[in-house]
Amino acid sequence: MEKCKISYLPIISMVLMMSTTWTACTLMDPSSNAVDTLEEQIENDKVALSAETLDVSLTPSDAQKASVLYMEYLDQQDSIALKKEWIDKTYVFDKYVMPIKVRYFESSAEAKSLIISLHGGGSTTKEANDQQWRNQIGLYHNMNNTVYVAPRAAVDAWDMWHQGHVDELLNKIIRSYILFDNVDPNRVYITGYSAGGDGVYQLAPRFADRLAGANMNAGHPNEVTPLGLRNLPFALFMGAEDAAYHRNDIAREWKLALDSLHNIDANGYPHYVEVVPGKGHWMEHRDSLALDWMVKYCRRINPERVVWIQDDVKHSSSYWLATDFKSSKAGDMADVEQNGNVFTVKQNSFETLYIQYSPTSIDPTLPIEVVYQEKRSVYEPLFTLRSLIETADNRHDSQLIYMGRIQVK
Repeated sequence: MEKCKISYLPIISMVLMMSTTWTACTLMDPSSNAVDTLEEQIENDKVALSAETLDVSLTPSDAQKASVLYMEYLDQQDSIALKKEWIDKTYVFDKYVMPIKVRYFESSAEAKSLIISLHGGGSTTKEANDQQWRNQIGLYHNMNNTVYVAPRAAVDAWDMWHQGHVDELLNKIIRSYILFDNVDPNRVYITGYSAGGDGVYQLAPRFADRLAGANMNAGHPNEVTPLGLRNLPFALFMGAEDAAYHRNDIAREWKLALDSLHNIDANGYPHYVEVVPGKGHWMEHRDSLALDWMVKYCRRINPERVVWIQDDVKHSSSYWLATDFKSSKAGDMADVEQNGNVFTVKQNSFETLYIQYSPTSIDPTLPIEVVYQEKRSVYEPLFTLRSLIETADNRHDSQLIYMGRIQVK
């Protein structure tokens, strides 16, 4: 009987063909290759991607992977840059120096809350502001698993918590305690008394997307309105007899405004306002109730509506809205709602306004629709390393990284 002869040539040819096809597909996968290039550069501690790589269209999974990789890279860089300031409890930006005092309350293995507490004083002597700072660190008690930080204002001026360097320095403080002290980035709060309350009025809308809550005590808002607090729980305490600069009357006006805004928008403007009867500028710790209320909240990520008013200390983004920093101006306003993949621009006075998105904030398998001035525009989702890196470098916050953006037109 003649034995069957097996020819291996067709099998070898098929294996070679499959191998060649797999190799070609791998080489032709620009999304995967772009992320691999990013990973290689991160390993070499130098990210300098070509324009071609930055603008490659990423798959949703590759965009998510790249986001994690790049945030780990920023964590490493920031850990090196901030470690000494965190240890020294002194933060520096440009010519401004901000030392801090720190207290810990009932630390546990769980991630901690961070409360930043702004002292009063203002346009007075250095010694008087130092005394206000020393008072602030001991103002509140009985907090759970919390790092309580009292910064010393970098200047002795009435608007010491209004100025632009404050944003830079507070960002450093927040970032360092997230990196080195197991602070939950979604449980960061701000409070302030007197001139520190003035600062909370100013800073809360500017930091709305970084904070879980804000508490203003015995301060004056100057030009700020409540409109920018749509997604930030806001507590306001004022002595009913605190009549200097009409602070008490303004507090009552804010209560009416916040009540009205919340009644119109039930998912927005959470607030707790108390004008304390019989009390003047010093409320005898009645304001501690505000902290108890505030710390029940976590930061809102990707809210369904963003109301953004540009301050005179400008920011380039708020939540998933962004602008061109140079062309924007104080008082610019945008009000945009998201419903799935549909964004409705209700109001906009920014010269340039962007809607930002990530694979987790939209359905990446469906088109994005933008409705503006009765015009409906449709876009395919596009995720790129350029958008990812720009937003990550802007905020250094893993919850505020967006891999795609659309200009409102």
